[in-house]
Amino acid sequence: MGRLMKRDTGPVASLGLTDAMAIIVGTVIGAGIYEATPLIARSTVSAGELVVVFIIGGLCALIGALCYAELGTVLSRTGGDFEYLREAYGQRLAFLFAWMTFWIVQPSGVGASAYIFARYATRLHDSLGVEHFSIVAVAAVTCLTAANAFGLRIGTTTQKLLTATKVLGLLGLVALGFLSPAALEVAAPATVAPDPFNPQLAFILVLYTYGGWNVIVLIAGEIKDPHRNLVGALILGIIFITSIYLLVVLAFEYTLGHANLGASHSAAADVAEAVLGEFGAIFISVLICMTCLANINATILTNSRIFYAFGQRWPSYRWLGRWHARSHSPVNALLAQGVITIVLIIALAAGEQSFQRLVVFGAPVFWSFFLLASISLFILRHRGYTAANEFRVPFYPVLPLMFSAICAFMLYASIDYALATLTIEAAAVIAVLIAGCVAAYLPG
Repeated sequence: MGRLMKRDTGPVASLGLTDAMAIIVGTVIGAGIYEATPLIARSTVSAGELVVVFIIGGLCALIGALCYAELGTVLSRTGGDFEYLREAYGQRLAFLFAWMTFWIVQPSGVGASAYIFARYATRLHDSLGVEHFSIVAVAAVTCLTAANAFGLRIGTTTQKLLTATKVLGLLGLVALGFLSPAALEVAAPATVAPDPFNPQLAFILVLYTYGGWNVIVLIAGEIKDPHRNLVGALILGIIFITSIYLLVVLAFEYTLGHANLGASHSAAADVAEAVLGEFGAIFISVLICMTCLANINATILTNSRIFYAFGQRWPSYRWLGRWHARSHSPVNALLAQGVITIVLIIALAAGEQSFQRLVVFGAPVFWSFFLLASISLFILRHRGYTAANEFRVPFYPVLPLMFSAICAFMLYASIDYALATLTIEAAAVIAVLIAGCVAAYLPG
């Protein structure tokens, strides 16, 4: 028992470029590419516009990655955004960030992916139905939380395997679209008339599909040679993800045509079933399940580091900041975030609107702190923060200003949407925010 409870002095830099890229790709390439692409197509009037929207989305992500590369090398600490906000704005705002991430952002993000995983996993077995969604989603979160609690190496190995599987599956889907002789004959007549070009909706959706690349800075203190591996993973990861997305979009367009893509409720399934028949539906269900599991695992692994850093800085929550030597992971933080995620899944993940409810639940909070983190770059530069072998974002201050403008637009869009669909979830977010403001001023 003594050896099991032995604690290390803290995170050890043990992750390389491959580990970091697997986490970025695994986090970003989620169910969004399947769920959102038909909606984006419906918001554009041609295949060319759709491709341009995805290219612009990739460029926006790359601009953000360059800004975070500087933050991640100047403050190369486990905890990422928590540390940037603490240095730029002080302890209380950093406390509020950790508080809202713990209660809202982390469980809603993981819960949304777990819900999609459950929806497709239940299709693979006749005995499972809608009533089993919560059970399957909870099982996924429980197993992946346990894997990461058993050790950093187990968590990162799981991540690399899941990421490799889903990338190979996506490339297989692209091949089905491009290489099948029947590709041009499978499209049925369009059932939905194309909408006028709606850039606001198109960019909200496409930036959602690129979301999550920033999680890598949360484990910056565990990455070897961050100037090379952290920066390289951010830049190469975004380029790789953009390339995969463009291949998928072009394959969808080639097989279905733009009008049919916009009318589709499941473009990937339409492509696979047109070529492989019934087996195609199984292939897509497995692929989306692997995609969601990789996303869930990466989020569990990285976000637990926020709560570890929080526990290190806030004495009253010191139990979250315990680092266990044998597992090289913040076990208490992992278990705590797992419990809260499961509670939210059970509370919200029921019915056809579960995915949307979970996403809307956390989006305004996420973009609020993302905007503050982007502004922190200017503050830290002004205060003269520097480090050996740091990366400096090119074209300063133009690119950071563009990144802040993107975050501000997404914050406005998420709040506008939340206000237009006022539900009990919005009231819950406000209640948690008020509780966090009070807790931030309590002693300790």
